[in-house]
Amino acid sequence: MEDNVVCVIATEKHTGLIKTCTSCDKENANHYTKYYRSIGYNSRTVTYEELEQIYEKEKQEIDDRRIQEWLLAI
Repeated sequence: MEDNVVCVIATEKHTGLIKTCTSCDKENANHYTKYYRSIGYNSRTVTYEELEQIYEKEKQEIDDRRIQEWLLAI
């Protein structure tokens, strides 16, 4: 049953950052993907392992950006 559960993520078109996600069965993922796209987000279906990797990469990019902004402010 757990192999059937996925996460549909909605990301901002300009930044690519995750704004929200929905946990659902694979059969329902297309519904949520279409919904997020209809309200202006990019969206895709991922496994929870992929979500963790995407989140860690996003977190690192945000940290790097903050460091660059801090260095420029000095």
